[in-house]
Amino acid sequence: MEIPIGEALKHVTEVQSLGNLCNNDQHELILAVIQANVSLKENLTLFLLPSFPNCVKCIEICLRNLPRESIEKRGSLGRNSLIAAIILGENNLAVIEKLVEYRNGILVNAPDALGRTSIHYAVIKCDLNLLKLLMEKGKSDPNHFDNDGNSILHQFFLFNVKSSEMLDYLINGQPNMRLMIHVPNSKAQGMNTPAMLAMKMNSPYMMQIMRTNNESNEKRDHPTVERRKIALELSLYEIQDGDLDELKHVIEKFGDSVDGNGDTLLHNFARFGLRNHGALNYCLKEPGALTYQLNVQNRSGKTPFYTLLEQYKCSEAMFHKMMECEELDVTLKDTIEGWVPLRVALKQNDEFFFKVYERDPTALYKSNLNDVTVLMYIITTKKFDLIKGLIENHAMDLTISDDFGRNILHVCAEYCINTPYIYDYIISKLPVDPQTMINVKDRTLYGYTPLMSALVSKNMYIFKHILLNYNPDLTIKPNSGFNFNIFTLSIKCCSDIELQKEILRRCPELAFDVNELGETPIMVAIRENCLELTKILIDEFHVDINVKNNYGNTLLHYLSNYKIQDTELIELLLYGDRNISYFINESNNDNLTPYEIAIKKDNIELANAFSKFLTTEANIAQIEVNDISEERPCTYTSKNLNLYSVFRADNFWSDLRIAIENNDLNGVQTEIHRLNGISDWDNGTPLHFISTIQNIGPNIIDYLLNECPISSSCVNYQNNLGETPLHCAALRENIPLLNALLKHPNSDAKIQNKKGETLLLAAINNDWSKFSEDVIRMLVQHDPSLAKIQDYHGVSPLQASILRNHFEVMKLLIEKGHVNVHYVDNDGDCLAHFLAGYQPQDPEMIEYLMNKPHNVLKDINKRNNHGNTPLHAACKTNNENYVLYLLNQKRIDGQRLNNMNETPLLVALLINRKEASAKIIENLVKKYPAMVNKPNLVGDLPILFAINVENYQAVKSCIEYGKIDVNIWTDKQQNTLLHYLFLYSTREIKIFEYLIEKGQSLINNQNSLGDTVLHFACRDQHTEVLHLLIQCPNIDLTITNANGDTPLMNLLQPGRDTEEIMILVKTMTSLSPSIKTQSNKTGLFPIHKAFQCNLLNISQFLIPQLDDLNEFIDVNGNNLLHYIAKYIKSDEKLMRKLLRQMLNPSELDKYVKYSLNYSGKAAYDVARECKNDIFLNVIETS
Repeated sequence: MEIPIGEALKHVTEVQSLGNLCNNDQHELILAVIQANVSLKENLTLFLLPSFPNCVKCIEICLRNLPRESIEKRGSLGRNSLIAAIILGENNLAVIEKLVEYRNGILVNAPDALGRTSIHYAVIKCDLNLLKLLMEKGKSDPNHFDNDGNSILHQFFLFNVKSSEMLDYLINGQPNMRLMIHVPNSKAQGMNTPAMLAMKMNSPYMMQIMRTNNESNEKRDHPTVERRKIALELSLYEIQDGDLDELKHVIEKFGDSVDGNGDTLLHNFARFGLRNHGALNYCLKEPGALTYQLNVQNRSGKTPFYTLLEQYKCSEAMFHKMMECEELDVTLKDTIEGWVPLRVALKQNDEFFFKVYERDPTALYKSNLNDVTVLMYIITTKKFDLIKGLIENHAMDLTISDDFGRNILHVCAEYCINTPYIYDYIISKLPVDPQTMINVKDRTLYGYTPLMSALVSKNMYIFKHILLNYNPDLTIKPNSGFNFNIFTLSIKCCSDIELQKEILRRCPELAFDVNELGETPIMVAIRENCLELTKILIDEFHVDINVKNNYGNTLLHYLSNYKIQDTELIELLLYGDRNISYFINESNNDNLTPYEIAIKKDNIELANAFSKFLTTEANIAQIEVNDISEERPCTYTSKNLNLYSVFRADNFWSDLRIAIENNDLNGVQTEIHRLNGISDWDNGTPLHFISTIQNIGPNIIDYLLNECPISSSCVNYQNNLGETPLHCAALRENIPLLNALLKHPNSDAKIQNKKGETLLLAAINNDWSKFSEDVIRMLVQHDPSLAKIQDYHGVSPLQASILRNHFEVMKLLIEKGHVNVHYVDNDGDCLAHFLAGYQPQDPEMIEYLMNKPHNVLKDINKRNNHGNTPLHAACKTNNENYVLYLLNQKRIDGQRLNNMNETPLLVALLINRKEASAKIIENLVKKYPAMVNKPNLVGDLPILFAINVENYQAVKSCIEYGKIDVNIWTDKQQNTLLHYLFLYSTREIKIFEYLIEKGQSLINNQNSLGDTVLHFACRDQHTEVLHLLIQCPNIDLTITNANGDTPLMNLLQPGRDTEEIMILVKTMTSLSPSIKTQSNKTGLFPIHKAFQCNLLNISQFLIPQLDDLNEFIDVNGNNLLHYIAKYIKSDEKLMRKLLRQMLNPSELDKYVKYSLNYSGKAAYDVARECKNDIFLNVIETS
């Protein structure tokens, strides 16, 4: 069945429609779609086509006709069309082969966002034929590592690939692959080698290869692997089989040694995954074995237990055996993230987490997890008793949010789907009114409130509870999802019509809302096939049915598109009081009426209903379009005749390739003349196209360049990218053609492409194929002056060779091209600046450039257009090696300022913030202590910025080596460094501990507003710091600020009626009892503030400690009863208790009705004004 173009255009991005075109072999139609729909050149067409089998022809059409940027465009995960074909496709080796051949394999080695190339996915997919195709025809790089440091051998074992043939092909069929066996992946992945993973997968074949390797000389010459580790790997395999003699030998040989990472033998056993029970008993039970290493921390602060837990497929046997050891300390933190083993245990499984928790519950609060995150993990396990124990016994703060902005209600909505009793319990324990939390949007991509989270998670119990018991703001919309409101979400996520009607009763305007697609809720209801709700929206809520979305579709279009056959709904829309039958003849943006769509969707019943209202008969025109050759007529069905132009002879290019590859001169002559005046996909000439073909016969090259008038006249012609045939031949390493073009009398090698790159510079920056030093050498020998021509940004071939890590090319350009090593680019950067961006540093390259005869060293103080020296540039890129090299030079002037008045120290902090290298900061400050006191133009000081970005090492270096006296330093507002910790909202506790230790004498210093550090800590509720400050021997709790507030007054804020704050209040009042009776300048006492902020528990604590309650009167004459009448409205039982604490029943009436404030009002009057019914009821019944 032929598919109309109009329909194909409308659904061109839908997988199914493209699949139909492919499977029905409608190749010309695909070409028409590509030409007609410009947006196709920017969307995912080429990613979708490979997912269908038998579409080789379609791929060929796309490769010829889509622009290069569309073919090479990457998806959201950075995946190109080749990777998409491998992941999505089945039995599509022929399709993949076409993509591999495209532009000499440009797609093969292109990594995605995870750093994986096509060969990684071939291994993951366990497709040996595909792997061979990529390795042999695509010249794929088998030594490529992904972002986690995993090679293809790592992927083989990580994804548990079961193919000995593939492993044999990788190990024995590829050079240097045996050396990869012992190369570890990244620290984040546990520094596992393929050999370690093989042992975890119990791969005897791999271990046999390791033994063979150990007997050969390859191991001795391996540059990155410690021989100790190889020996350990082999020994462990024997130990896993229960060879205790080997174990004793290993302990005797390696027991007391530590490797470069600070790992002991037990660390290595943990990393390799020791599982044999006999070996474990000997290691961890025998006296004097390895138990003394249980709590040894390596250079990252990780113990063997921590190392075990972070491994992929952790050894359960070793975990349980370690847990049996009394010596094991599970609270030791690492020095990188500050994590304890409990935090890492979450990655393994629930059992491990709870075993570690039961071993030492205090580890939970040393794990850098906030309370909500901890509860989220535990709620998923449905262990109610544990949740209850944590909340009641550990005073968990239920009011905070996790790292994604989700509060405890979000967590319950998402995870308490089958456990409503957990939600009910948590709600009962909330210290604040849940109303304050239900309208909070999280900080995820979606921006959901708890109500939305419950709806999307289909947690209808919590959804109904929030909707019916509280007053959620139903007008809030999530951040994504086409701007759907809560009612539209309910249509998509639930089928409870009564619930949907309740939403509209509470917020009727939601029924008329429009999303980003121009859809109203009634359109969504039709699309989701919620027909009963659709009729309710029309009959009961009277929504507007005369609407169109952004694509011109009416409700009748929706009925046709989604094949609706509900007779009652159709009659309602066509014959009802508010019918829209006049839309039947209305065309949408694709020029299709509802009737035409109903016909194409085979919705006969709907089409018959529509046909009664047609004003004219729908005519479908047949057009014939011939391509250039006038040999292949094509027939299309469409109402829009102007979309399509004459088609090109797409087969001519492939015919030309076949003729050249077969050295058929007559065929080449024929095809060249047929292509006269026709451009390739980049508007190039036949010479541009021919440059992509390797091994062209000399007779054909001679004909094309010297005899053929069509091609010989195109030697210097530039395509859309500004590339000449010379550029194309050089980029694709087509040496014979490049050599012939260079010798051609009319060729010009100095022509620049659209980036300003000459032939030489383009070859150095070559991203399209493997870098070829031979091409560079040939070009420099042909015209040495090419080495001195810069691109439009002023970047020269020499600078490009440094950035591309081409040391030999750099030497060639200097020695044969005679370039000036002291020139600068358009930004004023010299080579010394460029070396800063070159990582990792090659000492040989630096020494070669810096020393005589080149002597780039004399430029190390040169400033670019922004005033940055090479030292600034190195600090900006966090290049440790280069900074240390520059600082060791005698002529370096490290204190030069750039145009923003910034020192290299400030640049390092401004750009790299918390990640700024500690070694760079320390060495800069050691050499130039005065740097720490030099602000930039906007007043940023290095020490203050280090505090702002929470860089502990930088703060420490600035103070210790920059000779800053913490006890003296203040700014113009008299803020000390400790004040700045709060002004910048610093949460790094190590900085607080360090500065408090260094600045004991400034603990009580007041700034210009009278605030001490304790005032700030109380205001920000920084409990960890508060405990540190209160423990200082000279702390003064009675100091008041400019408002007359003590730190205690700052601590009393709404929502802080928690056990943790209560402990602080008790501690502060016991250390300094007088603060309970200190008022501020408005006459407010702490007890007033407690009532005002509704802190009922704290109020109950304070009242018995006050002697005469009548003394506590504010500047307006209000006593404590006035405050209770105005602010305490929630708990009648508690109010009675408060009043009993304060007054005898006989005095109650007197004070409540006759004790007046300065406005002449009694507490009773205030309660009536504030509508405090509870207070009035208590008074009347007392």
